[in-house]
Amino acid sequence: MTAAADHTKGGDASGASRVVVGLMSGTSLDGISAAVVRFSPGTNGAPLAELLAFNVTEYSPDQRARLAHVMTGGTPAEFCRINADLGEWLAQAAIEVIAEAGVPRSDIAAIASHGQTLWHEPGHSTWQVGEAAVIAERTRLPVIADFRVRDMAAGGQGAPLVPLADGMLFSSATEWRCLQNIGGIGNVSVVPPHGDLDGVRAFDTGPGMVIVDGVVRSIGDGTLAFDRDAVLSRAGVTIEEVIAEVLREPYYA
Repeated sequence: MTAAADHTKGGDASGASRVVVGLMSGTSLDGISAAVVRFSPGTNGAPLAELLAFNVTEYSPDQRARLAHVMTGGTPAEFCRINADLGEWLAQAAIEVIAEAGVPRSDIAAIASHGQTLWHEPGHSTWQVGEAAVIAERTRLPVIADFRVRDMAAGGQGAPLVPLADGMLFSSATEWRCLQNIGGIGNVSVVPPHGDLDGVRAFDTGPGMVIVDGVVRSIGDGTLAFDRDAVLSRAGVTIEEVIAEVLREPYYA
């Protein structure tokens, strides 16, 4: 977390809205997702979120290959360089999405950057790259980072990281809700009614797009990194016997 991140801690005593830029690079290594969101006070203390702009900057084959390489090995020099270079790529994605949103730079409270996980040791430690200092210097904006590291330092598992936001944004007035995210690794947030954040629970549900993307790359002609618009999946045939067998696993009860 950069020193400038203190500007975005806690609530706004004035009740005014805030504009925040979010940056994300997931396990599938498709690219950088960037969003500009305005958060405003809502009813019962729940924030309202308005999406102002969103884009995805796909990784080039070389960028993806470098990230994939350092997830399984590498030299200190390679780790050092990918950390700084990814910071540059993240900064550029932030600059582009801010321009798309048309929001004055002075109106942005902070950039929140998850970074890219290289290695994760549940219950012990985690390692992300994507230098926050580079993002801060290139954009001249406060940057908040190391979410996963901080969660583990506080006794958490470091994943998933979305349950607090899910609880704040999607809590129902009367019903429990489950929000399933199918990223590289799938996870679910269980959100109680009435905005009760103490009752929020979340856990990983197993491999997600890392499996689908791996299959696409193995059966394709080498030009596809993922199943764009589910073209390959839609051309397939559901094997009901396999689905029925899998659903008999005790986990699904």
